[in-house]
Amino acid sequence: MSGTSRVVVTAKGLFGKICSIIGWALALLFVIVIIILIADDEFTDFDSFAVVIITAIIVLSPPVILIMIGRRIKQRIQRFRSYVSVVSAKGGSAHIEELALAVAKSPVFVLREVNSMINQRYFANANINPAAGVITINRQYDMNAYTQPPAMGMGMTGINTSSVAPQPIIIESFTCTGCAAVGSRPKGSHGECDYCGTIAS
Repeated sequence: MSGTSRVVVTAKGLFGKICSIIGWALALLFVIVIIILIADDEFTDFDSFAVVIITAIIVLSPPVILIMIGRRIKQRIQRFRSYVSVVSAKGGSAHIEELALAVAKSPVFVLREVNSMINQRYFANANINPAAGVITINRQYDMNAYTQPPAMGMGMTGINTSSVAPQPIIIESFTCTGCAAVGSRPKGSHGECDYCGTIAS
């Protein structure tokens, strides 16, 4: 699922924005129409006015629903980024209660949401232990593999490298553009975020 997270989060964020834009546009349009109808002389009696109000409530329901959907998606993505930030700060593993504290929600809510996010591939490489209440981000590579020197002796080319000192691997930090988590990579390489799968340049 490497790289999936950024695609999913971006797509859902775009969908949320579209819902909000359409919702507000329709709401504004319907409000203008309703104001015009109310200002019309033929809607001066109480019965006609009541009809307009009831119609307004019915007509404004879809835009309001779209606005609420867009807002919920935006808040969900914000919580996802908070979850990633906490897990990143804890070295790749954090307790649900720590995540709940970060987003001001109950542990039960966060447990269900994080599990849902994993199923929906918000996270690129994560798993959750419901019994222990711990979410873990699986590392994409083992940092020890970049720090251990190569085996001494004959290389694959047949050249004796026993007298050649191994070149040290310089590890640098980078900030993920997808979720703002801090990761590590060999200097000069394109690192992959351990938390959302975004390829860093």
